[in-house]
Amino acid sequence: MLAEYILCNEEIGVYSHATTPERSITTMFNELPTCILSDLLSSWLHIRDIARLDSASCSCYARKEFLQVCQQKEFSFLHTSKVRHHLLMQWLIVRRFRVKTIGFNDVTNLSLFAKVLPITGMQLRSVVISRLRDSAYVAAAISIIAQYCLNIEKQRFYACIVDISFLELLATKPTLRTITIDACNIVKSYSLPTEVSVNRCVQNIYLRSVPRIGEAHQHFENLFQMFPALLVLHLNCPNLSNHDMVQIVACCPHINTYTLQNCHSLTESSFQMATTRWALKKFAVRGCAACTDALLQSIAKSGCFATLESFLFRSTNTFSIHGLEMFLRCCPRLTAVTFGFYPFNRSEFMSRTNHTGKIFIEFIAPRLGNILVLVLEQSLCYDDVLEAVGNYCKRLEVLDLADDTKGFFSNTGRGLIHALIHCAHLRTLVVSKDIKMDLFNSHLMLRALQCFRPHLQLTCIESC
Repeated sequence: MLAEYILCNEEIGVYSHATTPERSITTMFNELPTCILSDLLSSWLHIRDIARLDSASCSCYARKEFLQVCQQKEFSFLHTSKVRHHLLMQWLIVRRFRVKTIGFNDVTNLSLFAKVLPITGMQLRSVVISRLRDSAYVAAAISIIAQYCLNIEKQRFYACIVDISFLELLATKPTLRTITIDACNIVKSYSLPTEVSVNRCVQNIYLRSVPRIGEAHQHFENLFQMFPALLVLHLNCPNLSNHDMVQIVACCPHINTYTLQNCHSLTESSFQMATTRWALKKFAVRGCAACTDALLQSIAKSGCFATLESFLFRSTNTFSIHGLEMFLRCCPRLTAVTFGFYPFNRSEFMSRTNHTGKIFIEFIAPRLGNILVLVLEQSLCYDDVLEAVGNYCKRLEVLDLADDTKGFFSNTGRGLIHALIHCAHLRTLVVSKDIKMDLFNSHLMLRALQCFRPHLQLTCIESC
């Protein structure tokens, strides 16, 4: 491609050999159709590549022309621009270049950060603050963001010390929709005012790998009081307590997507409270405390049963066959479900059969006619089960077998082929990365899959 040619030759001065600046490669680059040029500048190229193209423009004429094109409105929002290096930040300042996403992780360049935002603040939609271990520096960065980023939609903190007192500055932003706090310590160094600033626009909060949330129980309510309009809540907090969940439910009554991961301190009563109070559309649990039929019954008896569309439960449980049948019968809108993560009462398991697949085939599969997304654990990745999927899941669009790291589903291939043939709407097959490399990395296998399902997308994820 032309852009690749320019980037590869930046070191040798491409334009020094141009006979006339009017026909330089940069001029040719600028004369590309608008749709192609827009795609290159906003999607394919990183901000560092734009800077290299600028450096390659030895001719002042070519550089001016190139920057004029880049500064046009449709090229101002570079989706893939993660600006962290201080030289790139200096380049942004000098060229007065505008970006959509910016990342900041260097204490020494806080002054540069303050100079960049007045230039690009109006265009910024996403800001990432990472690896600042001093809450004072994080607070300073938040203050600068609050002053200049008037249209910010996403704010992410990674490996920082986040003082919830300063999140109030972001709570005043009417455009802010998502706050993500990854691997951060949450503290409170200053006293919050009696009336907490409320943001009724933030709809998504993600708390992932937050180790010290348990030490801030008394401030947890203040954090969620700022965002009463939350719709999506993702929690990965090992020390999150039942008391914390009581505060969240009280402060955020409109949650419809609830994801829990590795919240070991929560008990089943917290799950029941959430399903009773919230009209959930998606409820996903992984690596949390064991649950019983009481959870399924609370969903069936509450208003949640009428709205629940996705139930992805990947934790140890003792759900009975009767409980699962009742659950599937009472949730008419359910279209995504996970099975196989110890989903059956052990006494029933031992008395009925020595193979969980038989239970699935006899009691569960006949009730999966409306399921669009099906996730199966390794113990259910067998030919007979996959044949039952093909027989009953006629509307299935996504089949997730990623938990099967041994490749049991491929021993004979009979069940998988049956499912591919009979699930007419199947468009995505998910397998583990290792299995894809071992079994699906040949042209012969891929062509065989295409014969059964021409538009099938084969996706892989890392093995857990």
